Amino acid sequence: MKEFFIEYLTENHYENPVNQGYFEFTIIPCESPYQTSQLIQLHYNLKGVHFFSHNKYDFETLHVRSEASFDHFRLSYKARVKKESPDFITSSQKTICEELDFMQKNSFYLQYAPFLHPTALTKLPRKHIPAELLRRDKENIGVYLERLNAQLAEILSYQSGITQADTTAEEAMERKKGVCQDFSHVMIGILRYQHIAARYVSGYLNSGENAADAHLHAWVEVYIPFVGWKGFDPTNRLMEDEHYIKIAHGKDYLDCQPIKGILKTQGENRGSYSIRVEEKIELNPQEIYQQQQ
Repeated sequence: MKEFFIEYLTENHYENPVNQGYFEFTIIPCESPYQTSQLIQLHYNLKGVHFFSHNKYDFETLHVRSEASFDHFRLSYKARVKKESPDFITSSQKTICEELDFMQKNSFYLQYAPFLHPTALTKLPRKHIPAELLRRDKENIGVYLERLNAQLAEILSYQSGITQADTTAEEAMERKKGVCQDFSHVMIGILRYQHIAARYVSGYLNSGENAADAHLHAWVEVYIPFVGWKGFDPTNRLMEDEHYIKIAHGKDYLDCQPIKGILKTQGENRGSYSIRVEEKIELNPQEIYQQQQ
């Protein structure tokens, strides 16, 4: 198990005063069998109120509402997270026929319907899916997912600044370039086309450098029959481990947007955010003794 310190900071400057403002943040590390979190500090500069609630997928969100006009908004959120690595089991030891039969049951469809249908951001027509990225005959779901997770990086190149929040999987495949959000939408589109349940995940990723220039990351969770949900990161060709700190999941990016707002103002605004993910290193008894000398 690893322990991390998370800091999320956002700042917005407005050309003209904001008379009414309401913000919703999806930035809080979630609770799971592998992850626990503890709020350390929450600070914002507005004269207002805040409260917490849960979204439609039961993930905690932070809400801030202003009670006076403002031209600058700053919010700092700090938390401590403990994360244990999920197991890397992807094989159910079942035959492909048994897996396919399981996914064709009405009970499976009813339970996972939101993650089986394409959305505007994840829809991917067959003509945009290379044949080598589809599941092969007699290839088990787990084996296929590991292959797809690795092969996507051969089709797509990582490049920031060329896609936007509303870029679709189809557009990303046409450009063959994008960021983690695009890699995730493409993988989800390919899987849902084949009736494999997949959901978009947002979270923090520990780069291992305790850097202050970290970013929010996106990856994919896929339901493997007889195994359960497993996390795959097509951007980095990895499976979820203890360095992936989950915030929320949904059908696509829109369900996991880190910040939404309703503002009563005119003119332009400038916004920025920064993230720090720092791993807490445990000292062994010998190191503690040496520091005390």
